Amino acid sequence: MELSRIKGVAAAAAFVVTASLAVAPGWTANADTTKPTAKTTPPASAWRPIFADVEVRNRQQHLVVGRLGRVGARHIIFNFAQGPSSGGVGTIAVSHSGKRVAFNYADRGDWVIAVIDADGRGYRVLSHAFTEQLVWSADDRRIFFDRNYHGVERIWRVPADGSARPKRIANSERAVPTAAASNGRWLALWSSRGGPAFGRCAIIRVNGAGRRNVGPDNCESPLWRPHASTLATSRFIRSNSHSLLTQQIWVLYLRSGRYRAIPHVQSAGRDGIATPLAWDRGGAFLYYEHCGNHSCRYYRIRPDGTGKRDLTAQFPPTKWLVTLQPG
Repeated sequence: MELSRIKGVAAAAAFVVTASLAVAPGWTANADTTKPTAKTTPPASAWRPIFADVEVRNRQQHLVVGRLGRVGARHIIFNFAQGPSSGGVGTIAVSHSGKRVAFNYADRGDWVIAVIDADGRGYRVLSHAFTEQLVWSADDRRIFFDRNYHGVERIWRVPADGSARPKRIANSERAVPTAAASNGRWLALWSSRGGPAFGRCAIIRVNGAGRRNVGPDNCESPLWRPHASTLATSRFIRSNSHSLLTQQIWVLYLRSGRYRAIPHVQSAGRDGIATPLAWDRGGAFLYYEHCGNHSCRYYRIRPDGTGKRDLTAQFPPTKWLVTLQPG
């Protein structure tokens, strides 16, 4: 199956999600990560990730950021261009330091990849292309994205400061980037090359070397667990003629090659779509979305299936293109 057809099935089944973050008060940022100050370190149970979302107000789309669960904390950082052929948004992602947001949108009919500071300043166009996914490197210096090149989807990288043109990553045909490892050397991919109907999960070095499929068939949306050789992924278990799907969340342990479904997320025998959104800062919990019975809800759970908590009420009201802070 062509990658475009695979994307169409997945898009009909679940919301588009990416991993993202923004700086919160009481946290200090350095070149590699965002660390709590000694006096304000919150317990893991109190940590609330930052979200970015696209909201429609007065018939216009606005890019907003805020802290999960804090009503009224979101604020507009970008108002998309006006006009009948403008304002379509492809995807959004926020840098690991929280200082900038990357997004793909149609500006008067021309799809652009742009960045903007989380306070609404510093807007810059990095490339002209439509992309399914934007992924920040852990050091905030690069953005990875997919782009159709001579009829084939490939992965590109571009400096986030706009200092150079995008460069194509070798050996990245028929793939979409989904997450960057915290060590800065690997990307997780959703790949259709040599894969089954719903594709495969894969990994590749950022220089294009070492690409290989990982985990079971019909796998997508792999997310790196912070500082670990572990991925949280979606796996399609079954589909039928009525376009109903069963999609579970699986954990892949790359060092041992083992993989398993997370308990208490989605039964293999019932219709429902479960999609990983982001790991928490320490990698102890996974945030995920579950859609079924014409509605979607949001949860946090440990990889062993314990500690499940419904967080739906804490999410922004639109939940159309919502993204969460990565670990």
